[in-house]
Amino acid sequence: MKKVFLSAITVVIGSAMLLSGCGDAKNDDAKVSNDSKASNGKQQELKLMIWDKEEQIKGALDLFKEKHPEIKLDISFTDNKQYDNILNTKLASGSGPDVFEVGAQIRNLAAANFTLDLSDEPFISKYQESGLSSFSYKGKYYGVPWMSWVEGIFYNKTAFEKAGITQVPTTWDEFLQDHAKLKQSGIKPQTMGAKSWEPMMKQSLDLVNAGFFSAPANKDWNAKFSDKEANMSGTFDKYLEKWSEIVKQGYLTPDMLGMDPDQALDEFATGKAAMWESGNWSVNTIKQKNPDLDFGFFPIPAIEGKPWLMGGPGAAWAINKNSKAIDAAKTFLEFWSTPEAQLAAQKTYGGGIFLKDVTAPLDPAMDGAKEALAEGRIFAPWNEWFGAQAIILEYGKGMQNYLAGGGSLSDVLKNADKKRNEMFETAPK
Repeated sequence: MKKVFLSAITVVIGSAMLLSGCGDAKNDDAKVSNDSKASNGKQQELKLMIWDKEEQIKGALDLFKEKHPEIKLDISFTDNKQYDNILNTKLASGSGPDVFEVGAQIRNLAAANFTLDLSDEPFISKYQESGLSSFSYKGKYYGVPWMSWVEGIFYNKTAFEKAGITQVPTTWDEFLQDHAKLKQSGIKPQTMGAKSWEPMMKQSLDLVNAGFFSAPANKDWNAKFSDKEANMSGTFDKYLEKWSEIVKQGYLTPDMLGMDPDQALDEFATGKAAMWESGNWSVNTIKQKNPDLDFGFFPIPAIEGKPWLMGGPGAAWAINKNSKAIDAAKTFLEFWSTPEAQLAAQKTYGGGIFLKDVTAPLDPAMDGAKEALAEGRIFAPWNEWFGAQAIILEYGKGMQNYLAGGGSLSDVLKNADKKRNEMFETAPK
């Protein structure tokens, strides 16, 4: 089994490494450290590793410092592009942060025995199952959720009016027609920070949400995909071909591969582009950059059926199983599981809250998401895949290669299936 765990983690980070210290001795050390803490009056250090930006969570972290002066936070804000490699390297060496942000990689980390089982912790019962399920593995919970994330298209209302667009598009054809109208009016229709592999991955898969995953008959597809009983190739092709019209018509262009998401945000916020794909976490930043911008939001238009949002449970906190500050780490998660803490984060991060009997309305700029949210038209399919992070990375990099003029969409799907096959072989049996 140790060899299986080793294979799983080396596939995720893309390089060979040795696992060390995953046994009970480490946990005994953690207990000794926790039991002897603060005997000399000093603060106990708790190391956090986060990929989100400081301003998106600062309010909640400041509140924790106020509530728990006995614990000193040592926070590492790590670029998302390097986050997995750095985290996995640290965990595999037996070190690493005590508490860290996780997403789709949680199942691999749990399989590799790097994350603490939180199933029996009292704070777990405070959450809705819909928020916990994405951070579970083999019936056990390994993370407590942040806010939900909601992604679609921000649009400049003034630019739309100037171009003669009187309502937001709901179909892909209308979306493309609006691009043409905006271009003719003299404004860049859509900006994209395609230096990140995520936007094209999400935009194209959202067409699959609306046309494929919306059908009840396909509700078990993701489980079959993880078990090598179904493939992207031969299933998603027609959706990607339709999506590709936005590239073929020159609205997503190779030069966007040199633009990071922050640069794309600037183009939209300063009125240089009429549309930008992002989500709830960007609302405050847009307003800060341009308080006078009149903007709104709509779901990513669909090929068929109603448009869907990309999203669902976003990030979660997990605890390093080999941490020497287990008690402090649990204190942090207990704090996070209070309405006071999550509402402090929600003010800047946005999104829905998964605590039972707690609601947090979206910013009015996100009103265009209300109908889709009310009808449950929101999904991120990779949340149900084993090895998800490696698979969506392969898919996203393939989409970047396609935009650059290399490879085909068929290659994108076939290579994603191959990556799934690799992850399947590393999964504990």
